Amino acid sequence: MFESVRASGAGSYQYAPFADSYQVAAGTLRYYRERGITRIAMLNATDGTGRDSDLAFAYAFRLPENRNMTLVAQNTTHPATSA
Repeated sequence: MFESVRASGAGSYQYAPFADSYQVAAGTLRYYRERGITRIAMLNATDGTGRDSDLAFAYAFRLPENRNMTLVAQNTTHPATSA
């Protein structure tokens, strides 16, 4: 998938690849599920990216194919304290 974004030049565009958070979350759980890993712990940032990831994974865990997957722990961290 590609998204059209404004380039720096006036009237010009460039195409940038992107992945939807929900597709990434579903694909990540599929990867683990296919390898027999069913118990997942998550650590996300408190910023917008982490919050987006929380929502995407909440959706992915509710998908029928992930009914045997379990979120065993979930925590957040502030990006400035991560080193």
